[in-house]
Order: sequence, then structure tokens, then C-alpha cells
Amino acid sequence: MKRILSVLLIMGLLLSMSSIAFALDVKLIGGSANNKTHAQVIGYEKYEQTNVSSPGESVQPTNSTPPQNTTYQPNNNISYDFSSWPAIDIMQGEFSLNRAYTHSMYAVPNEKGRTFATFRNSTFTNGEIETKVTLYDLKSGVTGNAGIYFRNTVLGIDKDSGYYVGVQYADSQNRHNAKVGFWICNNGKWKSLAYAPMNIQKRTVYNLKVVANGSQFYVYLNNKKVMTVKDATYKSGEVGFRTFRIPAIFQNIEIRRNTNIIQTPQNTQKSKVVKYDADKGMFSYYGYFDKVERKKYINSYVYHLDGANSKIGRKEGKLVLDYDMQKRLGTWYTDVDMEANVFLDKKDWYSDVGIILRVTNMGPQNNSYNGYYAGVRDDGDVVFGRHSMQNGWKELKRFDTNLNAQAPNKLRVKAVGPYFTVYMNDRKLGTITDYTYKAGKVGLRTWDGYVYYYDIVVKDLTS
Repeated sequence: MKRILSVLLIMGLLLSMSSIAFALDVKLIGGSANNKTHAQVIGYEKYEQTNVSSPGESVQPTNSTPPQNTTYQPNNNISYDFSSWPAIDIMQGEFSLNRAYTHSMYAVPNEKGRTFATFRNSTFTNGEIETKVTLYDLKSGVTGNAGIYFRNTVLGIDKDSGYYVGVQYADSQNRHNAKVGFWICNNGKWKSLAYAPMNIQKRTVYNLKVVANGSQFYVYLNNKKVMTVKDATYKSGEVGFRTFRIPAIFQNIEIRRNTNIIQTPQNTQKSKVVKYDADKGMFSYYGYFDKVERKKYINSYVYHLDGANSKIGRKEGKLVLDYDMQKRLGTWYTDVDMEANVFLDKKDWYSDVGIILRVTNMGPQNNSYNGYYAGVRDDGDVVFGRHSMQNGWKELKRFDTNLNAQAPNKLRVKAVGPYFTVYMNDRKLGTITDYTYKAGKVGLRTWDGYVYYYDIVVKDLTS
């Protein structure tokens, strides 16, 4: 009888354990999971979310809407706020929910100082990954870091490969080692690829984001870009969390995947001609607008820019074809020949669509950028002028062309030194002379318009 009871007891325990694992959707490989809600983390007091903020910031960093540098397919994304267990494979360390505050995942390193887990079905090639991370007290050593592990493959414990971007804390004697870092791992062997010194503090929420575009990576901290990294070792892999020698809290994970490589000048560095084909993918961009996207139009794709329906009083939509306004080789032009097919889909009492050149500065207000603009007005005229952050718009030339602005028109501007030659539908309209701006970025602009672009070509004419 005792033997029968013992067998029944063991079977009941096995059934109970399997039901717990099924309910959590957690696979334990070399780590552990804890699903209890703790009033206090051992060794660390419980923190309310409002008590954890970045030093010197009036507003705690928050996740933004999908950022302005790529196009995503909504059903291709992963989003967890950790209100319940995600589908996760724990490789090393211990993971728990709600140990510091609600809707958070708490990661504690193992005896080797490591925590590592990957999300199920998170295969990632290009796009963005974003999380909020908070570091606690060092478990060992003088530095500790936590962050995002991506394009990862795992062959076994300590036999993983991939890229890792994280925030690193250092004790008072080693503050020079506090940083945002970018590392690569090859079968368990780690190497630093890049880092940006930062005053990383404990018990402070940091919004960490990485943008992957082929072999190019852009790292953001609190929505500000802190580094650019180039490496072609790993093309694709899983996404996860990692910590080293320090416990950390993760409040969310956003994986926004883009199946098409983003078209950037870096993709065509060997050529002085950069082509942006909407049928092939989205371009990188930086600017101010109501909406920018790649969308289907009739039987092909176009780029859509909206500057007409802002709730904050902005009528202008403008962007440059790059991730930011920093001067860099391949996106900063002196002599340039740019063309695009442009048209208005919807017009107000006055609206236009066009291209901007030699842009050196840009702000969120209407008419706030330094550079030149050539555009098609809704009345069919073509205008060329100069914008100044201080002095606003100055029209330099208007061509009476009587175009149908709501039909595609090929707009082209060739800028060589102080001379700007404007073409419309392969016909030369005239040449304007102006010495104000010598070099800058190129981009797109509309005033109070709902506009489309396709077949954008930028030729660098600098010898």
C-alpha cells in the first residue's frame, strides 16, 4: 500500500511540474524561472516605478512610437510588457516576474556572473529592438552590464554566438569604464567592437535601442544615437536578454522586424549614384512630418510623405535621406544631381511637393531648416528657393509650367558650386545662382501636402 501511495505521489508531482512549465511557456536549459510576486528582492528594496528615473531628465524615458527610420510589418513584430510570462528559453541565471515592480522581468546572474535568455520565434535580421533596462548592485567585479542580445545562435551552454549591446555600470574607482557597449560573441568568446563612454548609474531606467540594417548598426540611449557600428559576421538569429555580473530589471521588449534591407547610401558605397526604389524597400530618414511610409499605389510601391494633417499646427513635412543631421561621407554632398518623380495626391488651398538640397540644419517648426528647395506647386508652377532657420523662405525663381501637380512629374536639380539648374520632365527650365549654402544633405519636402515620390536618384558630382 505504501509503495502504491509513493508512486501516486511522484506521478502527481511530475504532472504538477509539467503543468507549470506549460502554463509559463518557459523552457529551462541552464537557468531557472520564478513566477512568484515578491514584496522585496533579496538584498534590494522594492522600488516604485516613479522612483527610478534617469539623472538630469525632467521626464522619465519612455518607448516612442515606431521610430522614424524604417518601415515595419505589424504582424511581424514581437511585443512583451511582462505582465505575464513570455515565450522564453532561459539559458543561464534566474528570471522572475514582478520582483521590483509590476510588469517587469528581473534577471539575476548565476555563479559565473551570467544571465542569458532568448525569446521564442524571435528570429531577427533587420529592424529595431528596444527595451527599458535598470541596473542594480554589482554581484562581483568592478563593472557589470545588461542589455539586448540579437542575431544570436546557441549551440550549448557558453557556446553562443551573436551581437550584444548593453549599458555598463562601473564602481567608484573605475567610473571611466561606465559606457554603452557593443560586443560580438563567437562560440562563447567575447570581443568589444565599439563603445561610447556614458555616466551610467545604478537604479536608473535607460531606454536602450538598436537598429540593424544589414552590416550597419545604430545604437540609441534614451532616444539619442550614441554610436554606429559596422560588422558583417552574423546575418540573422534570435533576440534575448543578457546580463553580466549585475542583476537587472527589464520592463519591456519591442522587436520590430523589417523583411527588406533599408536602402542607404552605405549599400552603394562603391558607386557615386544612389537609387531609392520603393519596390525594393524603405530608405533611412530623419526629419519632421505627420507620416512617412512606403505603400502600395496601383500596381507598384511609392514613398508617401504627409505634411497636411498635423494636430500640433505643423503644415510642413520634411526629411533628409539619412538617420540624422551629422556630417558623414556618403550622405553629405557638395556638387550633386538629384531627381525624383513627384505628385500631390491631395491638396489644400496651397500645397507643394519637392526635394531639398544642401540641408545643414533642421528644426520641428514650419520653414525651419537651412538649405535649398525645388518643388511643384498645386497651381502647376515650379519654384526654387532658399530656406534659413533665421530668415525663413526666400523664393529665388518661379517657372510658369502649367503642370498637373496631381500627376507624376520628374523633378531634377543639378547643383554645381553656386549654380542650380532645374529640370522638369527632362526639359531644362533655367539656372539660378546663389552662394549661401556650399554643402549638406538631400531630402524630401512638402508644404500642406499629402504627396508621393518614386524613382529617387542622387548622383554625387564631387570629383
